[in-house]
Amino acid sequence: MDNVGHDKDGKVLYKLKKDGSKKLDEHGNPLINNELINLHTIIKNCEDFNYLKDQKIFKVNSNRIKNKIYIPNYYTGVEKPLRLLSNNTNFSLFTIRELIDRGIIYTNKNGYLPRGDEIGSHVYGLGDIPFIRTSEIHNWEVNLDSNKRTSKEVYDLYKEKHNIEEGDILLVKDGGPNLIGKIAYVTNLDTRIIIQSHIYQFKVQNNEEDIDSYLLLYLLNLDIVQKQIQAITFIQGTIATIGNRIMEIILPFPSNRDKRKEISNYIKKIIENKTEIKYKIRNLSLNSFLD
Repeated sequence: MDNVGHDKDGKVLYKLKKDGSKKLDEHGNPLINNELINLHTIIKNCEDFNYLKDQKIFKVNSNRIKNKIYIPNYYTGVEKPLRLLSNNTNFSLFTIRELIDRGIIYTNKNGYLPRGDEIGSHVYGLGDIPFIRTSEIHNWEVNLDSNKRTSKEVYDLYKEKHNIEEGDILLVKDGGPNLIGKIAYVTNLDTRIIIQSHIYQFKVQNNEEDIDSYLLLYLLNLDIVQKQIQAITFIQGTIATIGNRIMEIILPFPSNRDKRKEISNYIKKIIENKTEIKYKIRNLSLNSFLD
């Protein structure tokens, strides 16, 4: 249900026409926008979930519930397109866990995806090393203009553990719902940073399946993948989080190896162009155009 007749403050919400005026019933009274009315009857008469149909209301048998996820749009916005893709020979579907098991994505010695750390506010302002938080991940880029910076001495404490390298992909795992799932590609301009604990770090290892960090970046950015991330994002207290459910995210790889290379090359050019622009901006000076 999207509408329950009132907002979070208890203010009554009415059904509206496209011009913003209230819709009226046959007696001239405004209609309350409440989908809970007669809900029991609607549920009793609704169909079972069918990934081939466009359904707003449906039933799901308990044995079809996945990973204890009871969010309706997981099934309409995630399972449906994935089921359709599973029947399409142009794609091969792999979970992140399967990519880890195949040795394509790196994990730490405990079998978890690497993530950042909390350095503590007491070391903010001690130097010029950016401490990258969730708000600094946007538009595939790491915003190095972080207002939380620390010293080289603090950076050296985390440098080996984080091992930030060109080609790493950073993904926001905790925080505001509008930030979770945001991704950034680490370029040669971005390696001298410390990342926050709310950020996952993906490293693609050498493999024979033509999967590289450019292809992974492309896949993580797809709407069908971002919808999965939204569906597994749960609120814990005041913070939203993906948790270890990230392992169950399904990525639709092109089955054709040449197509994988084509996508990777295309994304690589985008990253190179973005990096070149950032480099040019960084090196602008008063004397840039003087002979």
